[in-house]
Amino acid sequence: MAGMIKIQGQSQVQLIAAVLCFLLAGLVWALTRPHNAGINDVPADAMTWTLCISCEHSQEMSLRDFFEQQQQEMIRKGNMSVPALLCPNCGQHSVFKAIQCTRCSHIFIESETPGDFYDRCPECQYSPTEERRTNQTTTH
Repeated sequence: MAGMIKIQGQSQVQLIAAVLCFLLAGLVWALTRPHNAGINDVPADAMTWTLCISCEHSQEMSLRDFFEQQQQEMIRKGNMSVPALLCPNCGQHSVFKAIQCTRCSHIFIESETPGDFYDRCPECQYSPTEERRTNQTTTH
């Protein structure tokens, strides 16, 4: 058996332990890595608000339908940027996912104001995220 190294005793146990550790690490990685959620992972009864930035038409629709229409628009346009959907009211491609304020019911597009909360209502200035964080810090 020229050229073959024979591993015996403690070295053999260490090699087996190392191989088992690598296998366990691979299993942990495979089971805990994030996976890309698909449209079918969205609950069938999940709803979202949409708002047309051209005519201000708003409507509640199935979240699954919203994502399906978005995918169709991405395919139609041939790029992966988040597309605006077609407004059933004015016919413009200017419909985006929106939020309904839980305090005053105003429907608005998520805020992109740096340093502010995405869910701050432009009408009444309420932000559920801000309230939740404030309550968390005062209770601890």
